[in-house]
Amino acid sequence: MDLRGKTFVGADLDRADLTEADLREVDLSGANLFACFLTGARLDGADLRNACLDGAFLVGAELRRARMDGVSMKGATYDQATVWPDDFRPPKSDATLWHGQSR
Repeated sequence: MDLRGKTFVGADLDRADLTEADLREVDLSGANLFACFLTGARLDGADLRNACLDGAFLVGAELRRARMDGVSMKGATYDQATVWPDDFRPPKSDATLWHGQSR
């Protein structure tokens, strides 16, 4: 699913299946991405400031250059293949590193 450059400011995407979606440069600031499936999603350069990623599944997601100030990640799951922005580390008290196979 190619959503490059779209705007979803404050959108309610609760439980959306965005597996392998191309979300590069998408504005998701303030969006509700609760329990979204973002496995393998490309979020390079996305604006996720103040977004809710609580319970999201980020296994293999690419978030290079994503803006993540104020993002909430309680119960989110990621793995070693998840690529974070250089200046961001997932909060260990909130997000869980998954040790299973990603594909």
